[in-house]
Amino acid sequence: MKPFTPSSAIPRRCNLNPTALAMVTLVAQAATTLLFLAAPAAALAEEGLREPTDWRYDGASGSSARTKAAFSAKEQVVKQLFKKAGAAFPPKALLMRVYKAERRVEVWASSSRNKAYKLVAKYEICSASGVLGPKRKEGDMQVPEGFYIIDSVNPHSNFYLSLHVNYPNASDRILSNEKRPGSAIMIHGNCVSAGCLAMSDERIQEIWVMTQKVREAKGPVDVHIFPSADWATVLKSKHYTSHKDFWINLKEGHDIFEKTLIPARYTVDKKGKYVFTK
Repeated sequence: MKPFTPSSAIPRRCNLNPTALAMVTLVAQAATTLLFLAAPAAALAEEGLREPTDWRYDGASGSSARTKAAFSAKEQVVKQLFKKAGAAFPPKALLMRVYKAERRVEVWASSSRNKAYKLVAKYEICSASGVLGPKRKEGDMQVPEGFYIIDSVNPHSNFYLSLHVNYPNASDRILSNEKRPGSAIMIHGNCVSAGCLAMSDERIQEIWVMTQKVREAKGPVDVHIFPSADWATVLKSKHYTSHKDFWINLKEGHDIFEKTLIPARYTVDKKGKYVFTK
């Protein structure tokens, strides 16, 4: 497993003004923004993986128009995904499990946060910047790693529709740069990224519909971001020894879900470590 070196030419934030947006788009077109370890072709061809598309939203710019377009185009598609998964729609709880090396987002849903979740869909990430490892300061181009929630949404995003990840969380505020840990981490449309997860406009419509249904029910939308699904390989890699203890801590929470199909509950101790409730 070999490391990548991130590009320093990409702007710091996904929440960009129009001028910066034009700049990041040009950079992304000229170079590869997805700097995670390249997943094998077989992994990207995984059965049922919903790939990014080239479709771009070009409708009205108003927030209500964007949301309406997403529901008009994708609500029935989402309902079919839930039906095929044997999951109740609308859901009352949602979990996105992100695997950076594999460039994959899994969406799980449940009728309650305390009941077993079911896998509804798997999405290929269209673009994301950085390398394996957590985000620790503003401008490091990293997608965070850890346990998060979607705490707000933006239907008027520069990247069509965006879901805000609550980085820095309690752990990040201890382990990251005290003054400038970074911010504005999103899951959004389009296919350019500066520390966020770009899913393409068509796929973010589907994720948006799922998320909005849970938010209407005042349910949780959790986001768990991991370096890789191949824990054995990343933990023994000589290139990432500085992250090993942190990753072992993440794996503990990851494995609780694997066993129970319910997101692990946790607190954060004074050293920034996740302490899970069994």
